Amino acid sequence: MRMTTRKPYVLLLEEDARLAEAYGRRLEMRHCRVKIVRTVAEAKRRMRPAVPDVLVLDAATQDGQGMALIQWLRSHPTTLTLPILVLAARTDRSLIREARVAGVTAYLMKTQVSPRVLAERVVHSLVEKGRTA
Repeated sequence: MRMTTRKPYVLLLEEDARLAEAYGRRLEMRHCRVKIVRTVAEAKRRMRPAVPDVLVLDAATQDGQGMALIQWLRSHPTTLTLPILVLAARTDRSLIREARVAGVTAYLMKTQVSPRVLAERVVHSLVEKGRTA
């Protein structure tokens, strides 16, 4: 009997379609199952049937609810330790501080993070969590 392992599930909340596709392709190359969403509401809906192994979150969501999503996740036992990587287009010290207090795993600048580097950070988060990609 052959055992199969489940691919790690990455939920990617990114409003920029080109970036989302580039990040998604690179994560899939690292053997992750990726679901791309564009809004916080859609991310919450996707988490009901299956909690992801990692959440990658654009800091600048259209509805401005990115931090609220992080706080919501950290208030639930099933997502308390979920690795959350935040991607930001600009350096905003107050937002970085707020994200760290809310419990994000990493705060990454989009200008400094290629799809390859993001995939490496996701894999690193999975390894720290005890999963492999």
